[in-house]
Amino acid sequence: YFDTQRNQLQGGVLDRLRGDRFIQGSFREIFDYHPSAIKSGLGYAAPPVSTYLEALSDIVRLRQKARAARGPVFFAYTGASDSLAHLGGQRLLRSFLARLDDTIADILRDGDGGRTRVTIFSDHGNHFRKYQRVSLKAALRDAGFRLESHILNDRSVVLPQFGLIGCAVLFTTEAGEAELAKTAATVNGVDFAAYEKEGVVHINANNGMAIIEKRGERFRYRTVGGDPLELISVLRLLTAQGKVDAEGFVADADWFNATRDTTQPDTIKRVYEGATDHVRNRANVVLNFHDGYYTGNFTLDIFAILQATHGNLGREQSEGFVMSTERGLPSVLRAGEVWGAIGSPSPSKSALAKH
Repeated sequence: YFDTQRNQLQGGVLDRLRGDRFIQGSFREIFDYHPSAIKSGLGYAAPPVSTYLEALSDIVRLRQKARAARGPVFFAYTGASDSLAHLGGQRLLRSFLARLDDTIADILRDGDGGRTRVTIFSDHGNHFRKYQRVSLKAALRDAGFRLESHILNDRSVVLPQFGLIGCAVLFTTEAGEAELAKTAATVNGVDFAAYEKEGVVHINANNGMAIIEKRGERFRYRTVGGDPLELISVLRLLTAQGKVDAEGFVADADWFNATRDTTQPDTIKRVYEGATDHVRNRANVVLNFHDGYYTGNFTLDIFAILQATHGNLGREQSEGFVMSTERGLPSVLRAGEVWGAIGSPSPSKSALAKH
């Protein structure tokens, strides 16, 4: 990742394999079971065979830890489903999920007098299809930008290459954001580029420009030629329903209900917050790719052919799931609502207090 305070790239493949870098000091510490950094990393050694074997060992360790648990809540994490989706394809992923389901059934049978309850959820989806790499670096260099590890001036661009995903984050100076976004939006495979300026999110795409503004819990989407987020028809419907105020703002809940079943669910809030919120080292420009395109670490391309990925706004890459044996759940939830919907359980790890 790029550390904006230090103005330098941090981390890398070796850090991914070190528990003191990958797990300690991160959200991963709160889990009662989380595979070790080296163990989960080995899944990428000789895919898809190594990926599947690592996934199966994950299930074994998870069950052992669950049986040994004594607290009221056992909180476990497995990332094997993600690596299998990326490198193993649907057949191996389905096999793993079937075995995981059997393991959970065993845990329920072994539970305390039938009082054990299980809740399981994911953080995103994966889209299975053919992929090609976005030629982002070459296009930026041709436009006069310099790909560097530090930001030196308005032509400097830092592009962290992590994973193989359907989006990209670019770092530059604030003065260079607009031109960088305009250039990146023209690259084949890029859906749009977004950046924030004075609380307003600007969107550049091949088919036009738009801005998103926020006032309280209301958002306004205004196009400047074209319709980058394909929301004009949605806005017309909201207008007909009387949900657009005199200044063009629409309540967040109304935007959500109107876009949750589209090809890019919950578009407005996700784009706005993606460019303004959530992370400590916020990118200057965020790129969303069309389905079928990706970027990331070139080394990973050597080991396997990408079967699926996530990271863009598309439905297949975005939607996760949540299910529980304890309670009924709404048909649709935002990620930020999941914890409350499942009863706000309290993980036993003391590390929770740190995060």
